[in-house]
Order: sequence, then C-alpha cells, then structure tokens
Amino acid sequence: MRVKLTVLVATTVFIVTCTHRAYAESRWSTTTGGTFDWNTSGNWQGTFPPGAADDVRITNDLGTAQLITNMGSSVGVGITNAINFLAISNGLGSASVTVQQGGGLFRSTFGVQIGKNATLILTTNSLIGTNSSLTFDLRPGGGSAGTLVLSNASSTSGFSTFLNSGGSTPVVNAGTIAFTPVNNQIVAINYGQVTAFTNNANGTVVMNGTGTGAFTGNFGSGNRAFVNNGSLFARAGTLRIDPRDAFSRGGFQNGPTGFVQVDSGATFEIRRTTNSWVNGPAVTNFGTVFMNGGKLTLVDLDGAAGNSIATNQSRVIANVGTIDGTGTFTASINSLSGSTVAPGLGFGTLNVGGNVTLGSNSTLSIQLGLLAGQNDLLAVASNLTLNANSLLSLSGGAVGNIYTVATAFAVSGTFGTVTPNYTVIYDPTDIRVQFVPEPSSLVLAAAGLLGLMTLRRRNS
Repeated sequence: MRVKLTVLVATTVFIVTCTHRAYAESRWSTTTGGTFDWNTSGNWQGTFPPGAADDVRITNDLGTAQLITNMGSSVGVGITNAINFLAISNGLGSASVTVQQGGGLFRSTFGVQIGKNATLILTTNSLIGTNSSLTFDLRPGGGSAGTLVLSNASSTSGFSTFLNSGGSTPVVNAGTIAFTPVNNQIVAINYGQVTAFTNNANGTVVMNGTGTGAFTGNFGSGNRAFVNNGSLFARAGTLRIDPRDAFSRGGFQNGPTGFVQVDSGATFEIRRTTNSWVNGPAVTNFGTVFMNGGKLTLVDLDGAAGNSIATNQSRVIANVGTIDGTGTFTASINSLSGSTVAPGLGFGTLNVGGNVTLGSNSTLSIQLGLLAGQNDLLAVASNLTLNANSLLSLSGGAVGNIYTVATAFAVSGTFGTVTPNYTVIYDPTDIRVQFVPEPSSLVLAAAGLLGLMTLRRRNS
C-alpha cells in the first residue's frame, strides 16, 4: 500500500487511491533555496537520475523558494523520461516549491501528488498514469491546494497531458489547474482514458493565456463527461470543454455549487458532436454562470458544413440555476422551473444569439435606474418565449419613465406574475415596463409635501 504524502495544495485536486508494490525512492536533497537543475546528481539522495522504478519526492522545508527546472529531461525533445510516481510539497516550510518540465516527453506511471505551496509546470506532452491505477491529487489529505500549470514551451506548438487509468478511474480535482498558453496555441488535459472528470467544490480552473486551454474527453466508447462543482474562470483566451460524443450529463454539467465566470475578452466554449447535441441530454446549468463581459459559445465539433467545426447558436443550455451579468451567449437558453436569468447586474445587456425560453416558475430579474434608458436588458437575436407561469422581477425605476427590458426578433406569451406597482407593455419585438406607485403611496407623498410646505410657512 502506498503511503500518501499528506500535503497542502493550491486549488485543483484529483484524489484516487492506488496500491502497488514498494518502489525505490529518490528524494530531493538540496536545502539552500533558489533555481536548480533536475539533472544534477548532487541535488538527490537515492537513485540518480530518477527512473521508471523510482518514486520521486521533492519537499521544500525552507523559508526560501525553490525552482527545479528540466524535470526528467537530460537529452532533449522526443525522449521519454519515465518515473514511477511524483510527489511535491512545501513540507513544514512557508516558501514555495516549483518543478518545471524539460523538453522531453514526461511519464509518471502511477501519477502525481502536488501539495502545499507546490506547483508542477508542464510544457510539453506528458503521460500521467499509465497503469490501471491513477493518482492525480492536488490536495493531499484534504489540506491546502497545490497547482498544476499547463503552458507551452514552444511558441509554435501546444501540447497535451494524458490522464490514463484504463478508463476505470474517475478524476476529481480539488486543487488549482491553470492554463497559460501563449501565441494562440492549445494546451489540453485529455481525460478520455478515465471515466469522468469532476472539478469538485474545492477545485478551481483558471484560463489566463492568449491561446486555448482545453479539457478533452470521450476517447473510445465511454460517456466521459466534465462535471463542475467548483469554480471555472475564463479570464483571457478560450477555456474549452470538449466531451466529444459523451451523452452522460450532457457532456458538461455545471452542478449546484458550480460557478463559471467569463471575463471581458475571454471565451468559454463547449464542444460536442452533432449526434450528442441532437440525441443526448442537454448541457445543464444547476449553479451560476456569471458573464463578466465575455462570451459563452456552443460549438458543433462536426458542423453541418461537412466536417467543419462551427459555432451553433441553436444549441441549447438548460438553465436550472442562475445566468447573470453582461456579455454574449452564442447559444440558446431554456430556463426551467426555479431558474433565474438576470441580465446586467448594474444596468448592462446580456446578448443571446439564439432563442430564449422562460418556462413555468422561471424568473427574469431586471434592475431599473432613475433615468429613462438606465436598466438591465435581455437582447435576444431570435425568439423570446414566455410561459404563462413565468415571473418578471423588477426593482428600482422612477415615475414617468418607460424602460425597455427585453428585445427579440419575436416575443410571444406573457409573464404570469409581475412585481407589484409596475405595468408591462408587450410589443411584437420588445417588452417595456413602467413604475406606477399605488394611489395610496401617491396620497402619502402628497400629504408629506403639503406638511413640509406648511412647516416652512410657519418658520418664515
């Protein structure tokens, strides 16, 4: 039984228990802090260089950060450098420890474990877990999270990291995965050789490069979905979920605790085959999708025009949670019972390229300002359909102003419930509202004004 290294990690974890016979061990012995080369014999205790039969453990117990470069690469590009298992952690110290891959293909047979203040940087093709068991643990022992960074070493090509357990082991991330590709390259985690990929409630994924960071699944015949119960941040470039032909959970599911944020200039992209879009269950949001000025795009992996890859705004996201903010959906939204669509969150516009359906007991939430034209807006390029039991929640506004809160190619239906003291005007291509206080409120306001005038006269 392997004894797991109890470590703290940085925000993404894959937790799996594996058992195998004991292997030789190579331990990092450098204790001065600074930048060091993996391929220097004096930095190690035990086997050097670490090989396919070795468990490699790197711990920084110092107050000075350590950077270890050229992991597994003493010869160069194209060489496979294999170890049995890799564990990295801060140990008892307070400083960070970072291990960076060299130029060759890296392989860790039983996987990796990244703990407290520890970072593993992969820059070229790598194989993690080539045995029937896989450890991919970014939060050992449930402590602080570790970080896996994927950033291409070459400005002209990206790479893939393959997670492999023969399809029998799911991957659960409870730490931090950071994509930082440059020069519009693609770096990817291929999880198609495991049963599913789950970003759990403590897991974080951040896309912050100029290219594309991707999760790619569904190699072979299995239904390999990506499930988000944690946080996904598209801060720049494109964060791509590509479950291919997976039917399970619609290929991608944002769970009840899931949070997706798409910043200005960034794109969150979900790719599926036409077969899975048409015949499989819908991509579903049970949590929160916060549009912070960015784009959410649904894509046909095998588009209608031959085998081309094409965005398709008719593809549907089923919303059971909350979609809010400003930005653009190149998609359609089917908002179901208990869900909320809240454009703007501060007088902004949510643009939807396809259709929007507000079903029974779903809510459109709108904020109004004191000035005419100062309001949230849902702008639908195609059809906006309102169920007779849908709700329009309004707040703010000023007497006399008329606010346009929704536009569409065509509007059909009416809201079943509207916040009191507002009237709604339904036109063929838009919905407008007006704040109309109750008569009793007007009487009280008038009485207050009369009292104020009387008081001023007495004091004059």
